[in-house]
Amino acid sequence: MSKPTLYRPPFGDIDAPSDAVARRIGYRIVMSWGTPTGRIVDSRDWSGATAGDIVETVTKGRVAHGNTYPPMRDGSVIAMHDGLLEPSVRVIESLQPIVDWMNEQHLCSSGTVPADATGGVVPPTPPAAPKHGNLVQNASLESTRATDSRRGYEPECFQQAGDDIAGNSARWRQAFTEHSGNRAQRVYVADRTAGDRKLVVSQRESDAKCLARVSPGSSYGLWVHYRGRWAHVGDDATKVSLVAYYRDPSGEWRYWASGPVVAPSRTWTLAQFDTPPLPGGARAISFGVAIKGAGALAVDDFVMTER
Repeated sequence: MSKPTLYRPPFGDIDAPSDAVARRIGYRIVMSWGTPTGRIVDSRDWSGATAGDIVETVTKGRVAHGNTYPPMRDGSVIAMHDGLLEPSVRVIESLQPIVDWMNEQHLCSSGTVPADATGGVVPPTPPAAPKHGNLVQNASLESTRATDSRRGYEPECFQQAGDDIAGNSARWRQAFTEHSGNRAQRVYVADRTAGDRKLVVSQRESDAKCLARVSPGSSYGLWVHYRGRWAHVGDDATKVSLVAYYRDPSGEWRYWASGPVVAPSRTWTLAQFDTPPLPGGARAISFGVAIKGAGALAVDDFVMTER
């Protein structure tokens, strides 16, 4: 008997850290539902739908919560269930009309599962950071400025920051190893009841010279290499992600957007996300990596480019 290689998370309950665990033990995630832009077509056979409803959903798509979910197309993964008694009967009744529609559209089935079978729920492997056009100064954290003994050496043009820092304790240090160059930053977070810690492009007025000129209405690609260890399952799971801010016309810094939660990694790993369009009147962008919970996180090589 061949060993299973595919895993469908019950109720679609999956995220990047859990996906990393599944991959380490030899499974690929195939979702049972997806995002509006993903390739998973949820037949909704589990919802009490009739055979005709299932055919309609698979061949014409659906609208839900203001989002349009497309029908089957080249490369789609169709999610159906068996073993659910009456729903299974309706699935069987829907198959022939769906196959007839596929034949009319010149589509055929395949035993090959597409590389992206998560419907956009688990982020795909990040694209490599571009080698040109980086808007971040001191991007590899090589230049530092001395601070007090608790904070080690803070990189120039960066800020060791956090929200509600009274709710946790943190120790900033130089990382034992770096992704490139000779320096990287790490932070140890413990005794957390609230708040987070993060290394971000500096939001201090004294570091205004470090900030790049930005274009309201444009989107930006953000990249950071990270490594670290933290608990990523359970009620007290630590969450690590890219986070971005913008400075409004009055000079105040405002939270803007966050990337997907990333998995802990013993080796240097790339985190990336593309921001939404920059709000009108925004004058600058700050971004970095935030750790919300206990654990150890190292970061290096920040990249930001205009899309």
